[in-house]
Amino acid sequence: MKIKYRIEDNVLMSSLKKEYGIQAESIHFIPVGDSAYSYWVNCGNGERYYLKLFNYQNDRQRRSIERLQHYLPLTWSMYHNKLFQNLTFPIKTLMGEFEIHVGNITIVLFNFIEGETLADAYPFSKDILIEIARSVASIHRMTPYIDHTMLLTETFDDGA
Repeated sequence: MKIKYRIEDNVLMSSLKKEYGIQAESIHFIPVGDSAYSYWVNCGNGERYYLKLFNYQNDRQRRSIERLQHYLPLTWSMYHNKLFQNLTFPIKTLMGEFEIHVGNITIVLFNFIEGETLADAYPFSKDILIEIARSVASIHRMTPYIDHTMLLTETFDDGA
């Protein structure tokens, strides 16, 4: 999203404190992507997080919200079971949930990975393409170790 969602930063920070126990000092909008609004969160203790905000009023984002029930437990499991460490994974709330709801939005908090994003790196160098290929191969090799009940089956049915 290129324009920040219409919510005050203090509302987001108070939600993070209440639901995650995280004392955010500042929140910064990241004007990229189209499946959600993106922010980075700075805490007083030096920790940083990546926050995705999904708006129920947006059709594309609503479809993304529906996929969270598969995507969030899967990525959390991949990371915490040490199947794939080079990914961003959701941070659970104090109640053990992967997401919170504030009015017409869903918020998901992730670990923050420092560095250049693929969007920043385009066009890709040969070294980046090699790393992407290695990561994809690693994901394919872990398939036997993933709880298949977490996986989303794609029907490729566009509803038409």
